Amino acid sequence: MKTSSLSKIFDVNEGKVLLSGEIHYFRVPKKEWRKRLSKLKKAHLDAVSTYIPWNWHEVSPGVFDFQGETVEERDLETFLEYAREEELGVLAKPGPYICAEWKWGGIPERVIRGYPEILARNSRGKPTFWFSKKAPVITYLHPIYLSQAKEWIENVGSLLARHQYTEGGSVVLVQIDNEASYGFHFQPFDTDYNDIVIGGEKGEGLYQRWLREKYKSIEELNRRYRSGFDSFLVVEPPRKMVKDKHALPWIFDWMEFKEDMVASFLGEIADVLRSKGVNVPLYTNEPYTILPPASISKKSKVVYDTIDLYPQLIPDLESFTEIIKNVERLKAEQINCAPLTLELQAGWFDSSVPDNMVHFLERVAYIHGLKGFNFYMFSGGVNPQNYGTTGRIYYHDAPLDEKGEETSKYPVVKRFADFVDSSKKATSKLAELSLGYYHPYTYARLVNVKSGTFLDYRTLSTLMDKFAGIILEAGFNFELLDLRQLPIQKLVQNRALIAFSFDFMERSIVEKLEGYVRRGGFLVILPCVPELDENFESLELTKNLLRVKKQEIYKQSYVQCGGLKFKSPIIVTFDVENVEPLFLFEGKICGFRIDYGKGSVVQLGFLPDAKSLPSVLEKVGLTARYCFSSDKVLLCERAGSDIGYLLVCNLDWRDKKCDITFSSPHNLNQKISVKDYLVPRRSAIIWTSGLNLGNSKINYLTSEISKFEKNESYIEIECWGYRNSPGLISLTLPKKPKVVSAPSTWDEEHKELLVNYIHGRENEIKINASEKIIIKIEGVELLSEATKFTQLKYLLRRKIVKRFFT
Repeated sequence: MKTSSLSKIFDVNEGKVLLSGEIHYFRVPKKEWRKRLSKLKKAHLDAVSTYIPWNWHEVSPGVFDFQGETVEERDLETFLEYAREEELGVLAKPGPYICAEWKWGGIPERVIRGYPEILARNSRGKPTFWFSKKAPVITYLHPIYLSQAKEWIENVGSLLARHQYTEGGSVVLVQIDNEASYGFHFQPFDTDYNDIVIGGEKGEGLYQRWLREKYKSIEELNRRYRSGFDSFLVVEPPRKMVKDKHALPWIFDWMEFKEDMVASFLGEIADVLRSKGVNVPLYTNEPYTILPPASISKKSKVVYDTIDLYPQLIPDLESFTEIIKNVERLKAEQINCAPLTLELQAGWFDSSVPDNMVHFLERVAYIHGLKGFNFYMFSGGVNPQNYGTTGRIYYHDAPLDEKGEETSKYPVVKRFADFVDSSKKATSKLAELSLGYYHPYTYARLVNVKSGTFLDYRTLSTLMDKFAGIILEAGFNFELLDLRQLPIQKLVQNRALIAFSFDFMERSIVEKLEGYVRRGGFLVILPCVPELDENFESLELTKNLLRVKKQEIYKQSYVQCGGLKFKSPIIVTFDVENVEPLFLFEGKICGFRIDYGKGSVVQLGFLPDAKSLPSVLEKVGLTARYCFSSDKVLLCERAGSDIGYLLVCNLDWRDKKCDITFSSPHNLNQKISVKDYLVPRRSAIIWTSGLNLGNSKINYLTSEISKFEKNESYIEIECWGYRNSPGLISLTLPKKPKVVSAPSTWDEEHKELLVNYIHGRENEIKINASEKIIIKIEGVELLSEATKFTQLKYLLRRKIVKRFFT
């Protein structure tokens, strides 16, 4: 079996990429199980993922059916055995909460109805609103809920331990809970004001206990809160938004406490699984919208964390940006672990998702660094009566429909699996820009306290998110660096760092940034100077570093620097002396540079747009580029010692003819340019470069490789491209080939052969040189008329939603 290698997928040093598909045995007739698993394997996936619903297997309180004695689709033991026989790993997801568009999210109704005290409450003391029957809002650490949940986990955990790969079974991973977020409630006052949390007359609650552990003394808390509490017992959580920024530590503590409560719950369930003998990796997952109480770094201290990718929309810059931000945040907060998405959208439960959306999503996530993909769903199914929350059919447009028939998404998934199988060499993402990530700013996006004269923190958070899209639109790629977790020794390995800053920042983080610059780093801060620390007290270190006496914030206007003039949604000017002015606003400095220690700091009081960003970066001294195009084709490159991969992505509704330049994987300073190349509309494809064939080498190939085979007689490459789009292959050969069965040119000086072809027109190209090379070409249609209509419908829907709700 392949499970021994799958078990190492969380090891960041392993080259393995996990490919899995979601099949819910409880939504598929038992007689169909083996057939569905066989089709999953034929799509070249390694594993099957499934939820295990508590309320499906509990036939009476404390009595569980795992052998199908009451209903044959409860025969979990046989499903796990079938997977083992098919040599598939299993990602088992027993909850206790599973969502899955399943009644009560898998929690038995007897628990929900019989113990109303376990339900979370809002700031008014009322039960928190449920968005759906699939998402009950429960107090995670309520002792009654914990007791009930642990009984379930003990029983299912014993079964999973018997079937894990270390015992010769199929289970390689176990997920704890699902998208733990209080039923998708992200506003700070929606939850959790349950009595066991907030305490009161009956004594100390979990919240007061957490405060005691954090501050040790009530005097320390009073200093930070600017309060006069006699004891922790009387400290209540905030129930509405404050107006004074000095009260924000109170709000931020409340959000951090709930993050810790979720992580503690995951730890409690993990302990039960370990006690029952489960020794495979344990993981959890984040909702697609990663908002508090989501702390990847806290969860990853007890289990591995993963992300969900559900754009649900057409491939556009906004979806593109959100995917990359989530991938980068996972990589930043969970440093020593391979990043995975164990729910990658491959359909939707009540509507269709375009094939092209799935195609884009796979490639964008891969090229930006994910090492594991679970297609959700791989197979549709039928909801048992009174269990589903979305009607009878579940995911009709998955790669396999509810009847198990292949849909148009099946080859989309298989094609990606083939590429991954052909690209096993280790590579790293090439990012021109490193962005600092500071977790408390995620809290700030949920508050509307003002910073300065008019700008609130929520708006600043919006601009921070927007900046990521601006970077991508301008043709740059970025990586996130967690400023809290990354030690100074690692930070100084980055030549340059951009830190988006509000007017406050943790004192220890500013000290780390000062040390980074002093040791030779190049730091860019925008748009505000962090003049206050985490307690919103004056931060003298920043004033000494940047020499700013005062900063003033203005509404959107124009920034000027010589002949460069552009509009910014925010302008911050600085009262500063003895600096090098870079940018001005109405004669006032809004951008300057200071040399400090062995390094330099640039402070920018504005947000450049995509058009002006390259000029702004050049002005401040950041000029490195790995890959770029002449007409806003989005590119991202991965490179290893002997191979490179380039994502070429055209999000527009028109074909683009442009120049594409990227780096040679053998020498990143050496550029490869492809002139006047036609990139099809709404397309995403991964080029290969630097592939050594023996006596010859592929300099670049503009088709995506799906199979590579080399033996003593010949080299065979199977690849594909968008139907009727042009293809190019550049090879370095020892001498001019005798036969080339397609239009080509030979450059004797550089020993380069350039072959031109059209995808779907030529099926095979033969090159007889010192080695016999056969290139098989497929032309693929991913943007049908129906797909165009569906994507336009999504675009119109989103524009309407934005108009009325933002």
